Amino acid sequence: MEPSPSQNQHHVSTKQIVLILATLGVGLLIGFQLIAWSEKRQARKRGGGGGMGHAVPQTFLVRETNGMVWIPSGGFYMGDNLGPTNQQPQHLITLNGFWMDKNEVTREQFGKFIDATGYKTTQELQSNESSPLTTWRKPLGSGGTNINGKHPVTWVSWIDATAYAQWAKKRLPTEAEWEYAARGSLDRNPWPWGQEFKKSTNELENLKHTVHPELRSSGSFPANAYGLLDMAGNVAEWCADWYNAEYYGESVKVNPLGPTTGQNKVVRGASYLVPPSELPRGVNAWRRFEPLRQATSDIGFRCVQTMQ
Repeated sequence: MEPSPSQNQHHVSTKQIVLILATLGVGLLIGFQLIAWSEKRQARKRGGGGGMGHAVPQTFLVRETNGMVWIPSGGFYMGDNLGPTNQQPQHLITLNGFWMDKNEVTREQFGKFIDATGYKTTQELQSNESSPLTTWRKPLGSGGTNINGKHPVTWVSWIDATAYAQWAKKRLPTEAEWEYAARGSLDRNPWPWGQEFKKSTNELENLKHTVHPELRSSGSFPANAYGLLDMAGNVAEWCADWYNAEYYGESVKVNPLGPTTGQNKVVRGASYLVPPSELPRGVNAWRRFEPLRQATSDIGFRCVQTMQ
């Protein structure tokens, strides 16, 4: 007995099912290719093609509280394979998110710590009437003509910076945290604003032989994409890590803390005493070091917290 017309109307053969699935698959494949093409096109517009990072910072909703901004968790390529040997090898690092001081710690903020604790800096302990030394209270060596409480504190050693951080219930940033934050989402770029240093970027940071020849007060220059100020100039900054020129070759890949021992501490970021000519590969990956008791006119610090 042949099936009724109504039964034939809803019958779908195996061949038809295969054809329908194949059509859907081709449609999805074309859709994914169009999405990928569109993303690549947008990346080229941003200047970030070729896997070399973005040419302009990504846009973030800056979270700020109590003078600190939130640095989101993520990965980045630390170092520079074309830079000095102590910046090599470039290696992928992953970090948890953390809070970071928006500004370098100011003389006013450091003074509150001194008033509350009676702390004497390493420079003050070495100074006496017969051999007076420049201290954070009288930073004459900074070259500034109008130093006030809003200027970054200088003439503080790593020991002094650590003491302040502990009092403030914070800590110094690791070297990896500092570089990640300084880049402001611009992965594998030498400068916080991109690939090159030009006349137009003189207004972005305070370096020697630019339009700002002396120490400036905090907030004098534009923030990076994370909302941080003065990460490339004004004063250099102490980091928590011991310094080792070869550490990058043995660094752990997640939340590195630096070498376990050493003789000197890491200093990151250039300053108003460093000309752009000394930074052929920019400032983001630039590393220097100083003894932990050393205090100078161009080194300050900022703090971080890891609680959310």
